[in-house]
Amino acid sequence: MPIIDSLSSACIYRQTKVLSFSSYERHNFQLWSLIRGSVLEKIKSVLKSESII
Repeated sequence: MPIIDSLSSACIYRQTKVLSFSSYERHNFQLWSLIRGSVLEKIKSVLKSESII
């Protein structure tokens, strides 16, 4: 019985690890998209100001 308990706890640990990793990756992706969006906005504003001049 203890062997089964340890196996199930290992599976639960692995699942929680995968879940936390996926949520971390999702957060990272959102952060990157935010940074990329702000950089693109800056590039657009620079191009607009150059085209006006």
